[in-house]
Amino acid sequence: KQWYQRRVAITSGVKSIEQDFKQVILRHTDESNREHHVAIQLDSKTPTLTCDLPQELVISDTWSCQEVLRTFREVISQYQVLWDILDDIDSNCWVIEPEPYTRGAVHRRIVLKGDVSLIVTLDPSQPTTLPRCRFLGS
Repeated sequence: KQWYQRRVAITSGVKSIEQDFKQVILRHTDESNREHHVAIQLDSKTPTLTCDLPQELVISDTWSCQEVLRTFREVISQYQVLWDILDDIDSNCWVIEPEPYTRGAVHRRIVLKGDVSLIVTLDPSQPTTLPRCRFLGS
């Protein structure tokens, strides 16, 4: 029973495994139904993690897939408010940057009129505070 519980805990978060086992991609769907991925590259002594977050994902030297997924989920939960705000901006404004769009980007360049735009940068740790704003245009 314990073996089965561990297996389910790991496999429920696995999106894909390359045939040569050099890359494992884990996934997590957050509270707002956004899907996030972390890729674990296993082709060297030290595995590397690639994910689309406002911060680097750090794991211990004695890592496991379960630990990576747990840490990934914890970090994702910290950014729910940030991503809700950015999603609201994206759906209600003419956003021209970042292109392509990434969850790791905490800024948006918004067209205001013709050749005038505004870059809004949120603080990922305090997304509801006043953002940094910079006007661009001629």
